[in-house]
Amino acid sequence: MSHSTRARFRPQRHRRTFGLQSELARSRNLLRALFDGLDDGLALLDHTGRILAINRPLAAVLAREPNALVGQRWTAACAAIVPPFPAAWVSESLSDGCGRYDHARHAARSFDIETIPLLNNRRAEQLIVRVVDVTDRLHAEAQLVEQERFAASGRLAMIVAHEVNTPLQSIESCLHLATRADTSSTSYLRLAREATQRVGHILHQLAELYHPAAQQTRTLALNELLERILLLMSGTLARRGIALARELAPALPPLTLRGDDLTQMATSLILATADALPSGGTLTVRSAAAPQAVVLTVEASGAQFDRALLEDCFTGLPSPRTITTAHGIAIVRRIAACLGGTLTVATAAGMGGFTLTLPVNEPTQTAAYDHVKNF
Repeated sequence: MSHSTRARFRPQRHRRTFGLQSELARSRNLLRALFDGLDDGLALLDHTGRILAINRPLAAVLAREPNALVGQRWTAACAAIVPPFPAAWVSESLSDGCGRYDHARHAARSFDIETIPLLNNRRAEQLIVRVVDVTDRLHAEAQLVEQERFAASGRLAMIVAHEVNTPLQSIESCLHLATRADTSSTSYLRLAREATQRVGHILHQLAELYHPAAQQTRTLALNELLERILLLMSGTLARRGIALARELAPALPPLTLRGDDLTQMATSLILATADALPSGGTLTVRSAAAPQAVVLTVEASGAQFDRALLEDCFTGLPSPRTITTAHGIAIVRRIAACLGGTLTVATAAGMGGFTLTLPVNEPTQTAAYDHVKNF
């Protein structure tokens, strides 16, 4: 090719090169914008723990600009802020090549931290660090828990009011009849005394359920708590045409958790199952032992569970018409999961209900729920 021909094509090559460079620059800027625009904090580290790339949300947590953090060691960047940001999981993942996921509190915020190793010959060649600020979500969950706690307490208070009102009416009638001159007062006063004792017994059981110690982790006997709850609810269920059946296994291992958690779960399951019996029926409360666990089953013959209700209960997205019951069951499911247990639903022909399995656990296992309840 002659010199003149080469000269003629040189500008075209320059234009193509310039076009490719411009396209690469646009792509790089687009990726950077997407990287910085993520809500989650992300960082890429090399095998020594040096930061290769970090997006703006995570750099903001570390109180630096992204460019100033690139090239620094992760541990040094975390230690440079007050209070220091947790860094142990990163060092451990780089050392053993295993991913980790945990929760941490930092500067009045809550974070979920995940490490994702990129392995080469079973060694962590690079490591992705993902940090998610879950403060707002936990705050919303804490509010939902408290709302459901108040709702459950309100429903139980209405039941107790009904239960107390019945013997109070009997007392009033007996005392009225005892004041009549033409009747013997002995039998009426005896009936009034028995009704008074029943009121005292009901209030004593309610006090046991919501004793101040219920807010603390303690050892609980499931059957004793169920007997108290069923005593308080039996009259109300009977007026709705619902018969109660108890099948409580003896010598169950004790549970270690907060008493108000267990009360809330049992009450919510019984009420939800009773709501599925618009025409009455038999509601069975059953307890049993399982390997390293205790099982509570609440089921009813002829139960008519709404499919939409069950979906709401297990997705945590209640519709307006199912919001009360769905919230209750969703909270039961959340508490059970945080305690290492499970909640399942059964909708067999002619029989439906819930099965709650709780591990015979150590007190420390309840800490998984503390960051929501005590947010």
